Amino acid sequence: MEPQTLFKIRNYLKYERHKEAEQYIISTTVPGLERLIRLDSVNVNQKGSGFKGNKYIVHSGGEQLFHLKEDGHALTFLAHGSSRGFHMDGVDNLGHHVFSLRRPAVFIKDKVEVYLNKTLVSIIRKEATFVTPVFSINDGQDAPMLRIKGDMSDYDFQVQTAKKVTIGKIKKKFRGLLNEMFTYKDDYVVTFPTDLDVRFKIAVISACILIDYRYHES
Repeated sequence: MEPQTLFKIRNYLKYERHKEAEQYIISTTVPGLERLIRLDSVNVNQKGSGFKGNKYIVHSGGEQLFHLKEDGHALTFLAHGSSRGFHMDGVDNLGHHVFSLRRPAVFIKDKVEVYLNKTLVSIIRKEATFVTPVFSINDGQDAPMLRIKGDMSDYDFQVQTAKKVTIGKIKKKFRGLLNEMFTYKDDYVVTFPTDLDVRFKIAVISACILIDYRYHES
């Protein structure tokens, strides 16, 4: 085997070991992430809305992973509607704080910040587009890592690499016209590669919640 090929293999193996070690460190220092590392899909269910704020359950295979509740105020809901800012904490079944979401009130550009252990790990930004919605999922330094591209229906979103290769999806389940119009509950299926960095699995789940606010807020 040529030296150049061996060099590439060594670098690749070094990268894989570093990635595995990094994910292990994150999963053991932030309780509640261990199960998410092994998953390639989750369900996100909205369990209520209105003046008290939105609530969400994240689960897989019937097992609840996290629950989130908007820390909001009725006046904020009335004044800003679906454009309101919010703060949410993702909490596991044992009551451990796993991650936080922060969304400033939307005046021009929409974004959500994702925190693990009080460290900013991702910024989700709504891009300016004319037809179909596009979101960029950036790292903590605001460098592009993934993107999410919707269609005209606002029900199907493709999770893509920065080079526009599809690697997953966010799909809203249609529950019938009357339910869509008159109930607060929304259900989503979120898929991503098993080996996706766990920080960006959380970011894709967070993007699903942002999509719910922007396009399906009752």
